Amino acid sequence: METSESPGLEAQQWKKLITRCSKLRLSGSSISTPFCQLHDKSPIPGHDLATLILTAASGSSADSLRCSYLEEILRLRLADTADILSTLLAHSPYATQKTNSSNTESKVSPPTVNSSCQESVLGLITRSYVSNGCPHSHREARAILRALTGWLEGCSYFETMLQVHAGGMHTTDAGTSAVYEALGLLTLAILGNDHIKKAELSRASAAQTRTRLAGAVSHFAGILGQSAATPVGTQAAQRLQILSRTPPLVGGDGKPGLLPEFSAGEISSAVQDLPVVNSRAGLYVYLNAALCARPLTDDLAIVNYLHARYAGDTQSMVQDLIVASFDILANALHRHESAHTITSLRSFIANKLPLLLLSIAGPLTAEYWIQLAFGRIDVHPFPPLSQAGTGINETLAASRQDFLQACLLHGLVTENAITGVLGQLAQANPPRGGRYVKEALVQQCTANVQRAEELVRELENMQGNAGAVSGAIVDVSCE
Repeated sequence: METSESPGLEAQQWKKLITRCSKLRLSGSSISTPFCQLHDKSPIPGHDLATLILTAASGSSADSLRCSYLEEILRLRLADTADILSTLLAHSPYATQKTNSSNTESKVSPPTVNSSCQESVLGLITRSYVSNGCPHSHREARAILRALTGWLEGCSYFETMLQVHAGGMHTTDAGTSAVYEALGLLTLAILGNDHIKKAELSRASAAQTRTRLAGAVSHFAGILGQSAATPVGTQAAQRLQILSRTPPLVGGDGKPGLLPEFSAGEISSAVQDLPVVNSRAGLYVYLNAALCARPLTDDLAIVNYLHARYAGDTQSMVQDLIVASFDILANALHRHESAHTITSLRSFIANKLPLLLLSIAGPLTAEYWIQLAFGRIDVHPFPPLSQAGTGINETLAASRQDFLQACLLHGLVTENAITGVLGQLAQANPPRGGRYVKEALVQQCTANVQRAEELVRELENMQGNAGAVSGAIVDVSCE
C-alpha cells in the first residue's frame, strides 16, 4: 500500500513546495537549495516535475517564474529538455491523441499555458542546444527528437484544421506566429546539434525516425513560411525546407557523401542576385573599345553609358573615368605601343576628358572629385629599373600636368588645386590664346586662310583646345 501511495505523496510535496515558492515570488536561483533537498528526500521523474511547474502556478503573472524554475531544474539536472518539451506540448493547444473508437484525432484537455509562456520555454530549450550543452545522453537525444516530431506534427495538424474550418481564410494571430517562429528556431538548433546529427540521426536504425521527422519539418516549414511575421521567421522557414531535403534527414541510411536533390527552379530561387559593382576593369574595357572606334562612339554615347552605369553617382563616375583614362595610357606605355597610339591617348586625356567632365559635373564640385581621383592614380606605376621604366613614368607625369592645365583652361580646377596635386614645382601654363571657341575660330579662318593651317598644326598640342580646333576645321572644310 505504501508503494502505491508513495508517488502521490511525493507529487503532493513537490506541488506544495512549487506553489509556496511561486506565492513568495522566489527567483529561480533561490529555489536550488529547497529543490535539491526535496529531491534527495523524495525524488520525482523529470516529466512529472516539469508538469507540476507548468500547472501548479496559475495566472499569466507566473509565466516568468515558470521559465525561471524550468531553467533551474535543467541546470540542476532534475529534468532534461525532452521532459520539458513533451510536457509543454501536452499542455498546449497543439497536442493531439488517438481515440479508442476510431482512427481520427481529437484534442486533449484545454491548454494551461498561454502562447507567451510557450514561446519563452521554447526559447529556453533553444539556448541550451545552441550552446551545445544538450543533450546529456543518448536517451535524451532520442526523446528530444520524438518530442520535436510531436510538436511539428501537432502544430501542422492544428493549423490545417483551422484552415479547413475557416474555408482557407484563417489568419494566424500574433501569439501563434511567435510560437511557430520559436519552434522553427528550436528545430534548427536541434537538427544543427553535432551530437544529434552524428550520434542519432546518422544511425542506420533511425531510418524511420528520419523519414517521419523530414516530413514533419517540410510540412511545418510551409506553415511557418505563410504565417511568419518577421524576417527571422521567413529565413527559418527557408532553412527548414532545405534541411528537410538534405542529409541526414534524407539520403538512405545516413551514409556519407550523399548529396541533396533539388530542381533547377528551386536552386535558382534560393540563389540571391549579387549587387552590381562598378569594377575598375569595366570602364577600362569600355574606354579602350571606344578609343578603337569599335563601335563608333561619340560624346553623347559615352555620357549616356556613364549615367546608365553609375545611376546618379556622379562622384564615382568622375573619379572612375579619370582613373580609367590614365590606366589606358599606362598600359599602352607598358605594352610599348606605337608613338601615334601614345599621342592619341595623351590627346584624349588632355583634350577630350576635360570636355566630358565639363558635361558631367559642374566646376564647383569637379575640382574636389578630380583631386580625389588623383589620389587613386599611382605616380610611379612602374619601377624605374631601366631607361624604359623611367621614360614611362615621365610620360605619365607629363600627361597628368597636361590634363590639369586643360582642366584649368576649362574652369574645372584652380591654380591652387594644380599645386596641391602636382606639388610646389608645378606651374600652370595655359595656352597664350586662352580657351578657344569654335565659332570664333571659324570666323578667323574665313577672314584669313593661313589661320586654318596654323590651327591644323595646333591639333597636336596637349592644351585642351583640340576639340574647338577640330570642330572649326571641319566647319570651314564643309563650306
